[in-house]
Amino acid sequence: MILIAGLRYRVGGDSLHYIDTYTSMPTWKNWEFFSFDEGYGPLWYLFCAISKTLGADFVYLQLLHAIIVNLTFLYVFKKRSVNVISCFLIYFLIYYIYYNMEILREALAVCIFCFNISNLMEKRYFRYYLGCLFSIGFHFSALVLLVFPLLNYLLKAKYANWLLGIGGGIVLLVFFYILPNHYMIFMDFMPIIGLKLKSYSTLEMNNVLGIMYYAISFVAFLGFYLIANKNRFMSKQDNCIMKMLLLFLFLGAMNQGLMRIANYLIPFAIPYVVNVGYSLITMEKFAYNKILFIGCFAFLIFQKSYYYLADTSHLAVHTRQYELWYPYESVFKPIKHTHRELIFYNAMYNQSVIRTSGE
Repeated sequence: MILIAGLRYRVGGDSLHYIDTYTSMPTWKNWEFFSFDEGYGPLWYLFCAISKTLGADFVYLQLLHAIIVNLTFLYVFKKRSVNVISCFLIYFLIYYIYYNMEILREALAVCIFCFNISNLMEKRYFRYYLGCLFSIGFHFSALVLLVFPLLNYLLKAKYANWLLGIGGGIVLLVFFYILPNHYMIFMDFMPIIGLKLKSYSTLEMNNVLGIMYYAISFVAFLGFYLIANKNRFMSKQDNCIMKMLLLFLFLGAMNQGLMRIANYLIPFAIPYVVNVGYSLITMEKFAYNKILFIGCFAFLIFQKSYYYLADTSHLAVHTRQYELWYPYESVFKPIKHTHRELIFYNAMYNQSVIRTSGE
């Protein structure tokens, strides 16, 4: 898995942008004097600078990134799952491309959180918030991690479901009405956050079809949670993490900006699903639960398959989404596919037009 991601050549959507802007990233010698105009987190620039000490080509960053991400997932799977191979199978089928070839900056923030979550659960809050600062240094979506201690406390409260319902309603109000219509208040002192809010408020995914599509993840993981909770397969702490995931999957179905928060919890959801599945296998009964489990997993596969097979002919003639990653090319045989470039950069251009027209 490390070599597939690390030795790829112009494979992936967001990867194309990172590759094309890599030459403008700082080196170790000029990192402290760099202008940081692109608006990335400071630790991403530092990561690029460190990668350039290994070699000027982007492949060195890819390899370093792939090693960190996949070894982190291995650490989580070994620590939390009864079967590491099954975890990697789910990871490879559904999430591997996303974490290794798309959300490169955020994936590093997620990796830090994977080690930092123990500080959250054991209430070592100084260490936890220190770790959060490192995550934020890679991607500003990690700002939400600052409220995880409060959320973790509320989820264990007596009226947790009521609190989640009220809190979820407030978040939806803020992200659907207040922030999209008042994002300019951030432009003076936090322009990066303001631009992100504007971006997510104009996405086409924030419509009925988009909500239905993203709700699939919520429904699937809700099914896994109900099976585990009913049969007491998992610990209260594992169920608490799953509740956090369900909250952000539900909110994310309404607004893609909130869906990104789920990225921080998916590494823990994978061993959760595997453990629930193995608990069902060892039981002779639970036929209904087994059918529900299979159905929920099929939901996730359907959602990802639908995404990969989506028609992208409006971006490049006679193409589909999966062509961003297939055919796979390696650095040993560097071939640039025109249709892949068109799909990604035309999508970026269309999105910039939507944002501009929304002003």
